[in-house]
Amino acid sequence: MTGKVVKILKKTITTTLESGVFYNGCAIYTSEQSVLENTKFENCSFRNSIAMKQVSQCEFTNCHFRELQVGIMQNTQFYGGYIDFFDLHKGKVDYLVVNTTIQRLRIYQVYEFLLSNVDTLRVNIIGRITPANVRGLVSVLYDNLDHRTAKVKIYTKFSEQLMSLEAFLDVYEFYKERERDIDFVVDE
Repeated sequence: MTGKVVKILKKTITTTLESGVFYNGCAIYTSEQSVLENTKFENCSFRNSIAMKQVSQCEFTNCHFRELQVGIMQNTQFYGGYIDFFDLHKGKVDYLVVNTTIQRLRIYQVYEFLLSNVDTLRVNIIGRITPANVRGLVSVLYDNLDHRTAKVKIYTKFSEQLMSLEAFLDVYEFYKERERDIDFVVDE
């Protein structure tokens, strides 16, 4: 954010959010947003579920979300705060700072992460596995195994999905080092 920055302090927002603005201490009731760029939020509470088509170069510090759905996310950081359900369709998953509390995370419409248990990360496979979306899974697994959890359990209803996923994961050095901490479960 460069130049003169518009600051909005401790307001109730019910309309579309504006790009290039600094929101501080706001209660946000907006439920849809097409594009959000170069915007900073501090101590804001997103009271409704919010769907954003594209988010880039934004920063969320100590913000709370009920449900956050994002189509494409680029160069965006989260510091602290809480997200009950985060649904990311496309973009990087390595922008999440470890101290952001996320109860459920879904990426690429394929994986759903239940992050409330610090001992075991539960991953539900809910879609089709491809080499491209395995990279997103590896990013989240790497972050969680190194910073939060001791074990990972990956669930699916189809054993073929687990065999396919294990074959894709086998090319990652990280997986070979932490394979003993990852269990694959057919959830019937």
